[in-house]
Amino acid sequence: MTEYVVLIVGDADRWWTTMDAEQRRAGYDEYTRFGQELARRGHRVTGGAELHGTGEARRIPPGGGAVTEGPFAEVTEQAGCFYQVQTDDLDDL
Repeated sequence: MTEYVVLIVGDADRWWTTMDAEQRRAGYDEYTRFGQELARRGHRVTGGAELHGTGEARRIPPGGGAVTEGPFAEVTEQAGCFYQVQTDDLDDL
């Protein structure tokens, strides 16, 4: 099996600032169903995580050196979570 990363993108500001707890819970339930559907279709979820927003970032230049803050992303959509998936059928993924 080959391993892939599936990125889920969305509006992070909306997720944390305008959605109430019930709406976020419904979103988490959707993510759970997605993972279950992957397994049902024969894919193997081997990892994944919710990613933090762009409110804080650290940058380490190639070769080491000083750690600096930023640059911060200024986008309306960004990766909010990922699934690490093993599969033999990329087209079905």
